[in-house]
Amino acid sequence: MNDCKRRLARIRPEFMLPHFIQPCSPIPANSVPAGEGWLHELKLDGYRLQVAKDGPEVRLYSRRGHDWGKRLAALAEALQAIPVRSAILDAELCLLAPDGTSDFAGLQAAMGSGR
Repeated sequence: MNDCKRRLARIRPEFMLPHFIQPCSPIPANSVPAGEGWLHELKLDGYRLQVAKDGPEVRLYSRRGHDWGKRLAALAEALQAIPVRSAILDAELCLLAPDGTSDFAGLQAAMGSGR
């Protein structure tokens, strides 16, 4: 059993959100795995976020568990509208350029200026 599966196996049904769960580390690959049951995603340059929602409460965590709720208050408020009672979402915060590529320097500048 890999480390990610061990961590998930320890989560009890009575686990209450929003608490940080250490995310699994992505594994880079040169090709898509064969067979059914695999998902993959493109690597975008941004900040990894964990969104923890419980009722109206939403918390945003960095990949190391730092609370980014105040830093990204407008995003946390917008995520309250997700039509579920509770969820943990693994997300990537990106600024997309007009051509659809991610712009990490632009994202850093936007966050540094409070936008």
